[in-house]
Amino acid sequence: MAGQSEQVAHAELVGGGVTSLHFHPSGINHALFGGYYPGVLNIGIKTTPQVEFRGEVWVLTTLSCRVAVPSAVADIKVQFRLNGSNIVGGEVIILAGNNAGEITGLSIGVSDKDYFDIEIVQVGTTPNEGSDLDWQGLP
Repeated sequence: MAGQSEQVAHAELVGGGVTSLHFHPSGINHALFGGYYPGVLNIGIKTTPQVEFRGEVWVLTTLSCRVAVPSAVADIKVQFRLNGSNIVGGEVIILAGNNAGEITGLSIGVSDKDYFDIEIVQVGTTPNEGSDLDWQGLP
């Protein structure tokens, strides 16, 4: 159809069931990247996991974070990092009492063997600092 892009789906199968499904425009060989920081959040650079991208060049436009247990009082702030440096405009804020935050409208080139990690800049106040952080980037 005119004006619509064709999409391709990739499924990962484990034990006969689909565990994840990624859609992307045809001709692009990449999927989102992401990581998981388990447990109660604390401030600092988190190089575990440090996520390496493998594939063709693409443009990162969206960063998102989600926590299983939100902070009750203060916002959670997460700075995304590319190849050991902060991504300009790449701080995601999860507002107090919420489980997720996202920023869009970025235009960051990503190449084969670039790597990502995060810095937790601010956590909530005791006893609800927030916990179990999932983070990801999307084209």
